[in-house]
Parts: sequence; C-alpha cells; structure tokens
Amino acid sequence: MISVIFVEPESSGNIGSIARCMENFGAHQLILVNPCSLKGAQKMAMHAAHILDDAIITDRFQDALQYVDISLATTSKTSGFKRKAHLPDHVPSFPRPVRIGIVIGRESSGLTNKEIEQCDILVSIPTCDTYPTLNAATACCILLYELATSEKNEKQPKEFYWNKIMDEFEKITAIIEKRPHRKKIWTIVMKRLIYTAHFTERESTVLLGFFRRVRNVLESTPSQKN
Repeated sequence: MISVIFVEPESSGNIGSIARCMENFGAHQLILVNPCSLKGAQKMAMHAAHILDDAIITDRFQDALQYVDISLATTSKTSGFKRKAHLPDHVPSFPRPVRIGIVIGRESSGLTNKEIEQCDILVSIPTCDTYPTLNAATACCILLYELATSEKNEKQPKEFYWNKIMDEFEKITAIIEKRPHRKKIWTIVMKRLIYTAHFTERESTVLLGFFRRVRNVLESTPSQKN
C-alpha cells in the first residue's frame, strides 16, 4: 500500500492536488503532519475528496512514520547526505504487503536534514539547475507514478521469497531472543534490508536456504542461552 506523508503543508491547494494525484494512482492514505487549514482543499481534490475526509493528522513527524514500513524522503538537494539519493525510476520495488510512504516536505523549505535521516530511502527528481525545486504536488505525482508502475511490474516470486525469508528470520529470533523489544528492533531492521535490496531470485533462494539451515541447527541444539 502506498501512502503520502505531507509534512507541515502551507497551502490547502497543494493538499487537495496531492489527494487528486493519489486517487489517480490508487493511493488512499494521506497523512498530514501539523498542516495548515484544509479550507479550499476539497475544490482542488475534485473526485478525491474522500481522501481528505479520511486523512490522518498528526502533530509530530515521528508519529506519521508509524503508519508506514518504508519511508521515501524527497529532496531537491543531492549532496551533504551520508547516502546517495535514488532517481525516481531506480527506487527499489516492494512486495504488496509493505506499507510505503512518500514523504513530501514543506512548500517553502522542504524536509529538514533530521527528518530526512529518519526516512529509509532518499529520492531526488532531476530538474533544471536554474530552478531545481518542484511543486510539492508535482513531485508527489511523479513518485506515485513510478511506485504504481513498479507495483504492476512486480513479479510474484520476489514477494514469495521475501515473505519466506522473513518467516524464517522470525522463527530464528524466537529461539535466540526472548525480549520482545529486541526482537521488534531486529525485525524492523531485517525488513528494511530485505525490502530495499535488489536480490535476484537466485540470491533470494540462497538466503532462504541459509536461514533454514540456521533454524534447523538451532532447533536441534538442546538448550539456548540469551
């Protein structure tokens, strides 16, 4: 499922335009962080008014991230970060159960560096050097198109193997760790690794076989110590 997180939007018109883009590409969960008044957004949303009606509103960016599994931060800046920004058509594809969140920043200043660091993937849309900043709704529409296309082209085997790998991983963690908070952290990190890596089918089967072998060895061991 694809969601859009709009951080501190300053224009109700952009909120409505983003809702309309979401309806075009089958994304229906809009999350607004500390937004401006929504007055006037309905007019721009056209037939996507229901997305505005159902929008989730949070006071903090951290709370908005709880609604997605993988977050894609958008930025016009491509330097100064610890990781390389992806082009829109190079964003990894994800299996359908994964909740993907496109994170759009403020119209005037975008996302802060701190907010970008909290996201899983950094995306930058190439533009003219003389005016590199896209309108929030335009940027959102481009990414919605790329992700929707990626979902349609996603082959079932990847989703099948990713789910199997995560199933084996969770069985292993259940054996070697009893503390729920630590297992939760491990699972989050492993999901991010699996869902953002460009594994081939061969690599997926090798990794699945490895985890199965580890689980079999652990299950055959008389006792485990945390």
